[in-house]
Amino acid sequence: MFFPLAQACVTPMDNLAVEVLLNKPGITYNLAPLYSSPDVLVQGGKIIYRSHYDERVAVILWNSSKGLHVRIQIPPKSPNMSYAHAEVPLSILLTEDALKKAEKLGWDVSGSYTFRKDNILVQISQDIKKECSTDSDCATGGCSGEVCAPKDEAGNIVTPCIYAAWYDCLKLTTCGCVNGICTWKPNPQFDKCLKGHSIDPEKVIKVPNGRLWVAVYGEEKLTEEDLKKIEELFDVFGIRYVNYRFLELSHH
Repeated sequence: MFFPLAQACVTPMDNLAVEVLLNKPGITYNLAPLYSSPDVLVQGGKIIYRSHYDERVAVILWNSSKGLHVRIQIPPKSPNMSYAHAEVPLSILLTEDALKKAEKLGWDVSGSYTFRKDNILVQISQDIKKECSTDSDCATGGCSGEVCAPKDEAGNIVTPCIYAAWYDCLKLTTCGCVNGICTWKPNPQFDKCLKGHSIDPEKVIKVPNGRLWVAVYGEEKLTEEDLKKIEELFDVFGIRYVNYRFLELSHH
């Protein structure tokens, strides 16, 4: 057992909050899984959610160079607010190029899965078993090296020794780690080449299943401007035909 050091912080909201700093030497905290949760808000790098113990209380977490900050606060305003939201299943692979494009469009990107712009929050969860952390964890396998897989599995993969014309497309990409899975890295040239050989890119590029959660806060109904921002982000990710115009009005 250990007892983390606690440090009180003075703020104008002290009469409505208590805050501690968990800064025991040698102990670190990984908040990454929380950033992709659809049940939290991320603002300025801080994770905010309603307490499961008492919904009148907000819990705020964030890491700093000093340690993990945990703040329990009664909101100065009512926590109830309206928001339009929707959740849909999808298959998507988030590349570094796509994340950079999202940032250029003005989206605040937290990790690889949470995106915020003005009053719009988009979060993506992926149902995957993590295979890799870096490109070096992946390798090619199969008779012609046409399969991208975890390095410890690649050597055991056996495929027919028949060279297919579309294998030439593999020169346009590399086998590496994307979103925790080993796959041929997608790019426009590779995608175009595969389609030119009548090959569905999703048959070659591993794309994990997941869920897309979208919320627009503080509005009774979506505006055309909101929809345009969402459409632009979805276009960056290559998401097509998601009927996000059916976002339902709810209250939180």
